[in-house]
Parts: sequence; structure tokens; C-alpha cells
Amino acid sequence: MKTIRRMISSIIITVMLLSTFACSGGEAEVFDYSLDYGDDSSELDFGGQSMLILTGWDEEWKPESGFTAMGDHLIARYKEIETKYHCYIDIFEGNTGFETFILTNVAASTDRIPDMVDCHASEIYGIYKMNMLTPYDDVRTIDINDEKWGNRNFIRYGKFNGLQYGTFPYDWEFIPAILGVCMFDSTVLREAGINKTPHEMLEDGTWTWNNFEPLLESATYTEGDFKVTGLGYEDTTKLSQTALFSNGCQIVEKQGEKNRFALTNNKAYETFDWLKGLKDKNLIYQTGYGDFNQHKMLFFVGESFNFTHMTQFHIDADTPVYKHDGYGFAPFPCGPNGEYGIGGSYITQGRRLNWLLKAGQMEKDDLGRLMNILFEPLEGTNRKAWIDFLEKSVFYYREDDRNAFLNMVENVKYDWSSPLESAYSSLTGAFGKILNGSESAASALGAVEEKINNQLDKQG
Repeated sequence: MKTIRRMISSIIITVMLLSTFACSGGEAEVFDYSLDYGDDSSELDFGGQSMLILTGWDEEWKPESGFTAMGDHLIARYKEIETKYHCYIDIFEGNTGFETFILTNVAASTDRIPDMVDCHASEIYGIYKMNMLTPYDDVRTIDINDEKWGNRNFIRYGKFNGLQYGTFPYDWEFIPAILGVCMFDSTVLREAGINKTPHEMLEDGTWTWNNFEPLLESATYTEGDFKVTGLGYEDTTKLSQTALFSNGCQIVEKQGEKNRFALTNNKAYETFDWLKGLKDKNLIYQTGYGDFNQHKMLFFVGESFNFTHMTQFHIDADTPVYKHDGYGFAPFPCGPNGEYGIGGSYITQGRRLNWLLKAGQMEKDDLGRLMNILFEPLEGTNRKAWIDFLEKSVFYYREDDRNAFLNMVENVKYDWSSPLESAYSSLTGAFGKILNGSESAASALGAVEEKINNQLDKQG
């Protein structure tokens, strides 16, 4: 068994690398929508203007023809915009950090100041603080309530001081990335003597911490030098926040008129008592960040039965090694104070959104008109393209897996990482102290409360 699994490990690593570049078929599509942006779209003419997009993922924005179905749709969309509306989409990648690139080009008044920036909230927050971003709310030709800019929960970390600065192409094929879930392998569970899948437990009301712990105990064993760990996780912050949210905790809550730190309470303390107990029993295992030493790999080679956040690899359900009915997706089990079936999924500043620069060359109403055209569904249907993409991916192609993911996307929590700034690092440091046993939950969380509340006061 050990030798076979090691062989599978090598194959899987290769497939994971190759699957990033996997392609799907499809014919190019002609886009001819009747759109209403406050203007007659049939009469829109941008007079040869260019929309500049700065991104760290130019290969996604400038795909090669015939490589993926979405890429071909995107190429067709660019051609439509150029020929029908006389506007050019200019995509480029900055050769320095986003903030440095933007500041340098604005200061020098170059012609490479982007209209839109595709990057993480953490990489643009300094530009926001310098009042160099335009909120979508202020663009008269964009309806920020249209879901094509992303559902409210998912794009919350792009909202600062009540205004929406970042959006997400919600009708495209980019899967919304969330943390705090369970990917499981029911084959590994069966080998450990566990015959119920998480979905079956979820259905019969037993997918709770009380039942999860003995399941982890059953799934943790050693066979020679081959060790199986019940749960592999990447770092203490992801695990801590997943469990906290699954137990009904929030990082910040409204108290009267003010936002206040909300983890100095018994719900939070019992969460860490539970996690610390799992760690002390060696039922959970942190695997670090190395390319071939991640909790994902622990899972794929059969050394754990789940891991704690979604994969973004394009793993097609027909890829031979991954054509495995045992793989599935479920919410994290419910704590004693949590909302059953919702789990602990959350969003973070580490997810890409699209931001608008005040110094961009396009006039903002024109930019809004163009973006309405650019970000219409690439499939030309009312259905989100990424849902179609889910059905082709190994972890989500079954209905129960897919429905679990869609439910969690609609109910994701918010980790406050952007507005808390350096205070968030203090919080994550507290998580580490608790799980490594150097401080109690009450002591570690109490020590950061004032710093976090002071930062919340600065936010207004």
C-alpha cells in the first residue's frame, strides 16, 4: 500500500502542475447584447480610447487562442469591443509591486496609469488610504447592486468606510475562492472503518464537533511508516478562524454604535479548547507552505481524509488520476453555538478584486459604460459561467458537493484583515500562542483587544 501511494503521489504532483493549464473545449461566441446603461448601447462609440488594466495575471486576461473556452470567449469580447464600440483593452503587468508601480507612474504622469487594477485588497489598500481609488458607487453608469460585480458577502473586503471599491467578475469562469471548508476522501474514511460520508452526516444532523472528533480519532492511524492524520491544515490562522466561525463567533461585532472586538467570550474560548484538544491528541497536523509539503498533498496521497480550504486547480472530473468518486466537498462541522450546515467559510484580503484608479485616463462614466459591456456573462446566458465550470471539476461535479459550495459562498464570513491592518497580525499571533500552548485563549485574546478596538475606532 505504501509503495503504491508513493507512486500515486508522484503522479498527482505532476497532474496538479499540468492541470493548472488544462483546457476545455467550446466554440467562440458572437456577443451582441441589447444593453441599457442609461445610453443606447447601439450608439455607443468610444472614439478609439483605450482601457488600461494592470494585473499580476496577464496570462488570464490575454489568453492564447484555442487554449480554453473562456479564453476564446474573452478574445471574442475584446474583438467585439474594438470593432463595434471602437475601444481597445490594453492589459499589462507591472514589473514592480502594484503600489510602487501606480505611485511611480502617477508621479511621472506617464501614459501607463491604469484605469483598473486587478489585485488583492492587501496590495491596493495603501493606494486607497492615499485617496487614489474611485468607489464604484461614484460611477454613475454602473449599478453596484447588479450581482455581476459580485455578491455582497464575497466582495465585502473591497468595501471601505461604507463604499464599494473592489468588485469581482461574478459571471465569469473564475471560481470565488473561500477558506474554511472540508475537502474529503470517503475512500480514506472507509479504509479507517468510517462508512458515512460528511454529506450523509450533514443530512442526518450529526455533522457536529461532538461527532467529528471521534471520526478524526478513527481516521488517525499508523501502518508501518505510513501515517494517516485525520485533518491536515495549512496554518493556525486558517484553522482558528474556520473553527471560530463554525461555532457562531465573529471577529468583530456591533456594540451600540461602535464595532468592537468580539472574541473575548466563552464561545471563542471553548473553540480554542476544542482545537487545542485535537492538537494535543495528534488528530490534526500542520504541514506548512512548501510546494510539495502542503496539507493538500497530505490529502492527495491518502495521508489525511480532508483539508481546510478549497482548491483552485482546474482538475477535470475526467482526468485519470482524479477520476475518483471518493472526493467531495463539505462545510466544516458545526460547533455547539454555530448555525448548522453553514460551516466556517470566510473571505480574506488575499483574494483578487478589480479596483478603479482616479488617475486613470478614461472618463469615469465612459469607463462604467465600457465595463458593463466587458463584464457581461461570457457565456451569454443568465447562468454564472463559474457554476458551469464547477460541474466539470472533480471536487464539485456531484450535486451535493456543488450545492454545499454554493451555500457557503452565499454565507461566507469576513475576517476583517484589511481594516484591522497591523492589529490583524497581532490577532493571528494570538491564535498561534493559543494553539502552541504558550498562553490561554483568555490571556492571548484579551491582550490584543485594546489594539484592535483602537484600530476599529480609526475606521469610524
